[in-house]
Amino acid sequence: MPAMLASCLVLLSACGVTGGMTPPRPETRTPIEISAKEGEQLRRGMRIYLESVEGIVDAAQQNSMAQVARSAKRSGMDMLDDISISDALKLPPEFKY
Repeated sequence: MPAMLASCLVLLSACGVTGGMTPPRPETRTPIEISAKEGEQLRRGMRIYLESVEGIVDAAQQNSMAQVARSAKRSGMDMLDDISISDALKLPPEFKY
């Protein structure tokens, strides 16, 4: 546990979180125009990706490769079945790749 805490502190320090003030980064994000329904669908997909990554990490810590595969499959290509082509075309290439 102390090693994990030390690792976290090193990472946070490198990000400037625990240190002094760091200058703000210039804004590089590009807003996208989507409907409320499309926004909810996008957020739902992001939640699934997050849950999938959490499942992969937990399963890897337990050395359960079968569970790693099941967790990874949750955020695989099957997720794209719910996305219409017109919705996908609205997103800029930087968002998709």
